[in-house]
Amino acid sequence: MIEIPQIVEELYNQLVIIPEPKDWPEYIGGNARVAQNLYSFYYGLRAGFQLGGALREEPFNPFEE
Repeated sequence: MIEIPQIVEELYNQLVIIPEPKDWPEYIGGNARVAQNLYSFYYGLRAGFQLGGALREEPFNPFEE
């Protein structure tokens, strides 16, 4: 098994925010694992887009085509 560096765990705990169950979409149905996976994916995707945007010379908007 690959060992995950401690910094990754620390960043995860600081950056990934899991909202209160009352704020989850109805289709999650109170399933904490689904909520954590969904929000982790969302924040990772958002961070990736922000990083990609920071490296571009011109702003990228996929909806401007």
